[in-house]
Amino acid sequence: MRKNSLRPNQMKRGLFLVGLCFATAFVASTRAQVVKPEMTVFGLPLGEKLTLPECPRERAKRGIGKYASSVDSTCWQAWNDTGDPIAFKMKDYDGVNRYVLFPVREKPEISDYEKLPIFVIDGNLEGVNLGTAGYAVQDAVLAKLVAKWGKPQTVVPRTLQNGFGAKYNTVTAMWTFENLFVRFQGVSTGIEQGNITIRTKKGKEWDEAQEQRPSRSEL
Repeated sequence: MRKNSLRPNQMKRGLFLVGLCFATAFVASTRAQVVKPEMTVFGLPLGEKLTLPECPRERAKRGIGKYASSVDSTCWQAWNDTGDPIAFKMKDYDGVNRYVLFPVREKPEISDYEKLPIFVIDGNLEGVNLGTAGYAVQDAVLAKLVAKWGKPQTVVPRTLQNGFGAKYNTVTAMWTFENLFVRFQGVSTGIEQGNITIRTKKGKEWDEAQEQRPSRSEL
């Protein structure tokens, strides 16, 4: 997939994190904001029925065919769908985890990919994840999030340092409303990766329930 044009051509890797650690996905350090937040993400209404069509598939001699690699209009894809009906039934698929795929020309500016993971519960869009280009765009992304949802309630500063001793300042910012939770990590797994996690109240509760479920090895 085509990367965000804001990504730098080359940045040093081998970073290690210094300073405050962030242990949980959402930390309610203050009361939830009482204002009604904007409940759309890239034009998709949160907490409402997902009305996008399923993405088209390629022709196949066996099975239903793989999803097309590119699309002309925004659509959704099933998670981990190989196009093989037998293999598909063997997947741990619950219908909640899906993807939204945008045409290349309509890819969200702050996203590093055309395909975004989403949560669909009882047919409603209850969560969105997206990756960013990390440190190079964190200020621009944070500014867009502040413009949409106001000043974050929680800001956790961190300092990154590479193997040559160069340091970079980054943040984790969180917005907590009664029915919406947003977390932004300017830098996550590497200096060229950041992420935004968006959940409705129902989506957050689903996340928490999954964390409590025993793994297959524990059954």
